[in-house]
Amino acid sequence: MLSLNDAAHNAEQYSAFVEQHMNERRQRVEQLDSFVRHRLRLYREAQEHVQRQTTNKTIETVALPPPPTSGDTVVVLSQRATTPLLEKSSSSSSSFHPCEMTNRVRHSKQRLASKQLIQSADTSSTDDIQPVGTWLNPAPIITPRTNEQPRPSSATTLQRSMSENHLSTFALKALTNSLTNGLTNIENRKRLQATRALFMTIERRKVKENLLLNKQNKEMQRLVELKEAERLHQEESLAQRQVSTTHTVSGY
Repeated sequence: MLSLNDAAHNAEQYSAFVEQHMNERRQRVEQLDSFVRHRLRLYREAQEHVQRQTTNKTIETVALPPPPTSGDTVVVLSQRATTPLLEKSSSSSSSFHPCEMTNRVRHSKQRLASKQLIQSADTSSTDDIQPVGTWLNPAPIITPRTNEQPRPSSATTLQRSMSENHLSTFALKALTNSLTNGLTNIENRKRLQATRALFMTIERRKVKENLLLNKQNKEMQRLVELKEAERLHQEESLAQRQVSTTHTVSGY
């Protein structure tokens, strides 16, 4: 049967082994968690970078001026579309005077400006009207392609990527390992606590047994002493009887 010191030493060794094993598992879980977080952060940064590039390209496309018009067409600013007013002809251009052409262009611009003012006053909603830019021609309308889907946000892309095969498998595996390690750590802690409680119970039981044994030994020793004292008393009384008997016999 193991002694109390051996049991305590074994309990300490087992506790140290369990603590070391739990620390190693915790370090592996932390490393895996940091690796997964780093991968997700890189993926999110890449998505944001692509989204910024797409936004910048769209802004550049909208902000760039339209190509210069040819010399054969005179274009007047309009909200609806460009309107060619005069087209030079090789046969009839020689008959017009430059001042007359300038006056006609100026009058045409004035008439169009007055029409635009009337239309803007009559129209209650300007949501369908394309805003006028600072260029002579308005910016071209950018129509999305039919086969091109709208780009989702980074959060939606991240959620969709989490549901894909490669990343979801990796993330689910990491999550499963983390949960498994957490449950294993909890089980190890429970086992360690149960082992410590068992060793403490054994130790208390041994202490009680030792106390009871010491008490029994003391009682046995006291009984032995009482028996020895009784024996000595009987011997003394027997000796006294013999002495008294001897004196009585000698008196006769």
